[in-house]
Amino acid sequence: MPGPFRNAALSKAAQTHRLRKLRAPSKCRECEGIIMVNGAECEECSLTCHRKCLESVAILCGHRKLQGKVCLFGVDFAQAPRTTPGEIPFIIRKCTAEIESRALGLQGIYRVSGSKVRVSKLCQSFESGRELIDMSENSPTTSPTS
Repeated sequence: MPGPFRNAALSKAAQTHRLRKLRAPSKCRECEGIIMVNGAECEECSLTCHRKCLESVAILCGHRKLQGKVCLFGVDFAQAPRTTPGEIPFIIRKCTAEIESRALGLQGIYRVSGSKVRVSKLCQSFESGRELIDMSENSPTTSPTS
């Protein structure tokens, strides 16, 4: 990646963004902290984050301005955002697809809790990036069944 972040550790999702140095203080979409220095901004979707947060960003570039944050957790699923009435909320579709593609062979997938920090960051990513979440770097904490 050319530019000011070529030597930074980047997650797979961060690599999809066209990053430039942040020009003004802003809020980090990854950790929700205020960025004063060492910030990055995507030229296409306007995602902003700390340089250190680039290694854990899970929001893919949608090549258009990111929508505002939406509350998904702690609310009734009937209130979850949908494209059409009667549609299954995207968060249910995304999580179910992830479980079906990567975790059906894992023992204890529904018994063992994940890391609180990782779960919290994933929740933040879902609320910030909606359907643009890359879950490939969020591996379950359990071991494969034999």
